[in-house]
Amino acid sequence: MLWWFGLALLGYVKLPRLVPLFPRDVMEAVQLRKENPDAEYLAGGTALIPLLKSGAYRAGKLIDLSRLKELRYIRVGDGVIRIGPLATHADITNNTALRSINAFQNFAKGYTSPAVMNSATVGGSIAIASHTEDLIPILLALNTELTLLTPDGGKLVVELEKYVKEHNKLKEYLILEVAFKLPASGVLCDFEKLALGISRIPLSSVAVRVELDRGRVNGATVAVAQAYGTRPGRVREVEELLKRREITEELIGEAANKIKQSISPPEDTQASSWYRRELAASLFTRIMRREVEHG
Repeated sequence: MLWWFGLALLGYVKLPRLVPLFPRDVMEAVQLRKENPDAEYLAGGTALIPLLKSGAYRAGKLIDLSRLKELRYIRVGDGVIRIGPLATHADITNNTALRSINAFQNFAKGYTSPAVMNSATVGGSIAIASHTEDLIPILLALNTELTLLTPDGGKLVVELEKYVKEHNKLKEYLILEVAFKLPASGVLCDFEKLALGISRIPLSSVAVRVELDRGRVNGATVAVAQAYGTRPGRVREVEELLKRREITEELIGEAANKIKQSISPPEDTQASSWYRRELAASLFTRIMRREVEHG
């Protein structure tokens, strides 16, 4: 994303002094990261650049991945969706298979900037492992796996949940692929969020994947953007509560209360922790009622 550096030189974007590095392939990219401990991978820049501006992230060099076109793809085969890390959010919303999943439809509706959608990448959203990224709860709910390239050139497959939990360690690895099973018939996946004003950053967001059989839950995954502080995560207490239960208003209310008890969102100038708990429970309730209607 060389244009970020151009904006910085012209004074439109205030950034610390940065040296761009341009790998020719993924192996050179991980080698550059290994040789430069002060470097960060740069994809679309929509997530990383604001973090660098604010001082939340520090880097002396940026390894620009945007020229590695082999990392931009969406492939569907054998019931599995495989996404390259440089696939953009616009690529996702324009893909027929992904548009068939309610969660990605609502992901697109929550977007406020076509420019960001065309630049932001799947890999970049995952790489910062932050509550600000709407994709992470959705991908958590879909039991997503990541293929990572280690600094020594080896490949490692991990669950997205593990990547988020162990972000401080695994962020050194390059994301090669994002993969999850296409929901089968009878499996619904949905997403809701609430953001202030024109900002796409959520006060809270929730994704739910649920398999229903004649009104009974065979399995469920529930993910919240701010489940554990600012870290997204699955709410397994709710998943266990829903398992093998018949969906009723009483159960939905019980599960919503369990969300409030289980998560620990942060408190800041935008919202209190209490409000974020209540909001997550409300978004979950909205999703479940909608899924029951379509079940």
